[in-house]
Amino acid sequence: MLNNNLNKQNGFTIIELLIAFAIAAIFLTGLVRFSQTAYSVKDDIMNQANAVNQVKNAFNYISQDTLMAGMVVPTDPSNVNSNHFPLTLRWIKYPIDEIYVIYSIDANGTFQRNYSDSEDPTQNNTMNIAKFVNSDAAKTNCIWDNVQNSLIINLTISKGSVNLSRKFVITPRVIKIPNSKIAASINGNSSPNPSSFGQSVNLNATVLPSVASGMVTFFDGGNSIGISPIINGAATYPVLNLSVGGHAIKAVYSGDANYLAITSNTWTQTVNKASTSTSLASSLSPSTFGQSVRFKATVVPNNATGTITFKDGGTALPGNSTVMISSGTATFEISTLVLGSHFITAIYSGDSNYTTSTGTLTQVVNNH
Repeated sequence: MLNNNLNKQNGFTIIELLIAFAIAAIFLTGLVRFSQTAYSVKDDIMNQANAVNQVKNAFNYISQDTLMAGMVVPTDPSNVNSNHFPLTLRWIKYPIDEIYVIYSIDANGTFQRNYSDSEDPTQNNTMNIAKFVNSDAAKTNCIWDNVQNSLIINLTISKGSVNLSRKFVITPRVIKIPNSKIAASINGNSSPNPSSFGQSVNLNATVLPSVASGMVTFFDGGNSIGISPIINGAATYPVLNLSVGGHAIKAVYSGDANYLAITSNTWTQTVNKASTSTSLASSLSPSTFGQSVRFKATVVPNNATGTITFKDGGTALPGNSTVMISSGTATFEISTLVLGSHFITAIYSGDSNYTTSTGTLTQVVNNH
């Protein structure tokens, strides 16, 4: 009996061992559950921080682009998808280049910013500015507030068990009201300026934005002198018949379905007289004393009008030495030149369109 009692005191019974194992199992289960809960809380905290950063990054880009944009098109109530992304913003990089930014959400919930610069194709790129964006239009959308004239962005980031939603209200610089036209701008010039009478002059107009369509009419004072279509934001009309003097030119844009008509500032096209050249020929050189000699002056261009004055040195030749030109020519005949060399000149008078000019020759008169 003594030995049996001693054995019991030196070990554990089966019941005691089972109880110990049960207690250990309960403790380990609690520890595992505690660890899992701790990791879950840690993941939620990280997901929350990640979602906040994603929202901040997206808002920074949208806010900056919206404030830069030269046009924001508000929501069209007739379009059930009008409050969905993609969102398009556009602005002008003067003088004529345009920048487009399009925000969209792909099938994986990646929020993308596509940048397009018409001047520099190398600047056309797409970047991901947020991930895990909920593409449900009830949770992520862009809405135009007609009362506040503001763009409202609702953005939801879904990551794990975290759903972070934020609302941003941005007021752009320029707004296009639904179903209304917006203002265009127009600048005009001409080339060459100044020009000469009879010279072709290009009347030019640049219309912004360059997507505008329609026609440009050019006016000289109150008179229409030409109409040209707009192609890639530009219109040109060549004109040949501008008279000498200053011309008050302006360009009038007709407008189209999206853009209002507008008139450019008036600029002055200066047209100067065109230059001429005069040549002189003798019917007989040398001649002998008493012989009749005919001098012929030719003016280029041959549509010049006015007179030719024939001189011997600085003195007008005797008789009717001032002769009207016809088809660019005038002749004068004389038989009273004295012996010797005579410096003959033919002086063109010029007219309202052409400058003066002079032709010369030496006429030798010999003795019999």
